[in-house]
Amino acid sequence: MLLLGGEEQPGLVFWPLSETYLSFLVFVKANLQVAFGASIVCLNAFLPLLVRNHPSLQSEPEEVPPQEADVYSAVPQDEATQPLTEITPSETRQSLLLSTRISTQGIAVGYTSGVFLQLTTIPLVILTGSTTKSLQLAVLVSGAWWALFSIPAAIWMRPRPGPPLPASKTNHPVRRIVGYGVYGWRVIGSTLAKARKLKDVMFFLAAWFLLSDGYTTITSTAILFAKTTLGIGPAGLALIGVLATTAGILGAVVWPRILTPRLKFLQNSPHKTILLILSLSLFIPLYGLLGFLPILQRLGFGGLVNKYEIYGLAFIFGFLYGGVQGYCRSLFAELVPQGLEANMFALYAVTDKGSSAVGPAVVGMITDLTHEIRWAFLFLGLMIGTSIPLMGKIDVVRGKTDAEAWSAERQIHEEDEEARDG
Repeated sequence: MLLLGGEEQPGLVFWPLSETYLSFLVFVKANLQVAFGASIVCLNAFLPLLVRNHPSLQSEPEEVPPQEADVYSAVPQDEATQPLTEITPSETRQSLLLSTRISTQGIAVGYTSGVFLQLTTIPLVILTGSTTKSLQLAVLVSGAWWALFSIPAAIWMRPRPGPPLPASKTNHPVRRIVGYGVYGWRVIGSTLAKARKLKDVMFFLAAWFLLSDGYTTITSTAILFAKTTLGIGPAGLALIGVLATTAGILGAVVWPRILTPRLKFLQNSPHKTILLILSLSLFIPLYGLLGFLPILQRLGFGGLVNKYEIYGLAFIFGFLYGGVQGYCRSLFAELVPQGLEANMFALYAVTDKGSSAVGPAVVGMITDLTHEIRWAFLFLGLMIGTSIPLMGKIDVVRGKTDAEAWSAERQIHEEDEEARDG
């Protein structure tokens, strides 16, 4: 037994030592998840700021041919929100391409780091006997890596402009933490209420809810399918992870630098590229469903009936996912009102992580009912397929115009409030 309280601290009880360890591990895990999620939100919030202040956007925008202008202004002029300052298709095109380049470079760097760390920890696990201690060592190396590379970020990143958090009215540490937690969720709620007035932001968040859950669930389902149905061992599963991550690096580099500029039907449009990647992603669940065909089962190849097929499919998935991640983040950054970057990207993260429980729950239910995990590919195809028309409804010029008009109104409202307080 471990003493957690006494006469001076009523309300605390004696807990068994094993439960204490378990609660401590849950506490650490929760804090890591919160810290990681918060760091991603803050990181993403820098993207619109970097784009707006980039030197290449301070010069005169280039002329855009009429056929390219149509890509960014699909709505008639009389239906669009009237801007305070006119936003041209050329300006939208330049900022969106710049945002895509920065975003995809970040994805590529992150994936490269992930591959390097995987190639470092996998040999450690194998050399130390693939025991629980081996996995603990891998976790230790990952944590040291995270801590080490947080140092240059803390030193070199400049503070992001914006109002500070409201001062806490209490010195009690627990109440202060709870107060900031309540404040954070209140901000999320108010941000969602504001986002409802921005049509294109709502289209994006609905599409992102579906596609992010679809992609995340494809990853977990494929690993479970490879382990249970195809009988792939730990080494093979590790290879699948390395292949998918390596392909993600390639996709983050190739899509914006080679494919989008050179494929004429894409017209150098990140928005059209997202729609193409989502359409191509449907191939993965459809390919898994082909395994129900008796002819492929007799052949022993096609439709993921052979364990070697999943390695090629992992590469294709990583290539598509690496591209769509960078493009979606940059597209959302263009739709975010100035001054609400952190709030909006918090909503972006909540939509992403909030949907991640839906896919695995449905896949588990499908597997329990059918006793065949392959049927889960049908659900995953529906998730990604439903996101395509929602993503297609987004108009970048209209969304950016609405965001800037809303920011201007917000600034005028804040100035009026300051004048009244003064």
